[in-house]
Amino acid sequence: MHPRKLVVALLCVATVMLCAASAFSQAEGAAEPILLRLKYETGEVLNYETKMEGVGSVHIMGQAQAISMNGDLLITMTVEGVDEEGNYTILTCSDMGQIAVTVAGTPVAPPNQNVQIRTKMSPRGEILNAEVIESANQPDTVGPWNDQLMKMLTGGFDLERMLMGQKIAAFPEEPVKLGDEWTGSAPDIEMQGQTAPVTITTKYGADVEIDGRNCVTLDSTCVVEAAALGEMAATLGMNGTTSTQTRTWFDPEAGRTVASMDQAQVNMQVTLPAAMTGGQAATVFLEMFVNSQTKLLVQE
Repeated sequence: MHPRKLVVALLCVATVMLCAASAFSQAEGAAEPILLRLKYETGEVLNYETKMEGVGSVHIMGQAQAISMNGDLLITMTVEGVDEEGNYTILTCSDMGQIAVTVAGTPVAPPNQNVQIRTKMSPRGEILNAEVIESANQPDTVGPWNDQLMKMLTGGFDLERMLMGQKIAAFPEEPVKLGDEWTGSAPDIEMQGQTAPVTITTKYGADVEIDGRNCVTLDSTCVVEAAALGEMAATLGMNGTTSTQTRTWFDPEAGRTVASMDQAQVNMQVTLPAAMTGGQAATVFLEMFVNSQTKLLVQE
């Protein structure tokens, strides 16, 4: 397996992971308790612009390569329908064409320009179902272990959960007030029969005004330890964490995210067996720090 192809796959996943939360981020209260709910209409289209910048390095078989990424992402959410229970079917498309990636100072094109996923989401922001229509993966360029490698080297986050933005806890059933904190579960990590739960913590932080909108802020934390994958982690000598800190500004009256900021950090070490690399066993260490800012574009 060529080291550069592996790096490109990892960077692509990191990019999607950062933009995903901005599209589906959720919110919190006001001076008085407030019931938080998404409020979309069939046919509605929401466009989000994400600006990101990231630096890091990858060490493969003792060879270190600096990596960097920066650019703009356009995320389009189209509400395809609302069922009798109020659940939304949403098609989310991410255009990655403006993301620049370099490895050891050499520009590298992302594996794919576009990512599409269709989700079924409750008004509380729970992901009920998801279908990846167009993935950031390009198996022919990375190899048959593509999906598994990306999961292992990003602390267990698989591509679908990154796209769904599962770094935010779903809204509580009851109204919330300033200072309230709650937790929620994302779909379990699953890799070759091993599963591990993921818990997200969200706290209602403040009331602010953004572009004439009265918004509430939330601060969310999601941390995944490699050890959570149990036997799989032990077999592959996995060590490290993947963590994401997200602040979101949510308009409770309109029922949508107005802006968000994300800080993601990946520190992961994996020992890949010879059967996986097609050659000799290899130790891979990835360290990435990526910041992103997202805003809802005003509809003309």
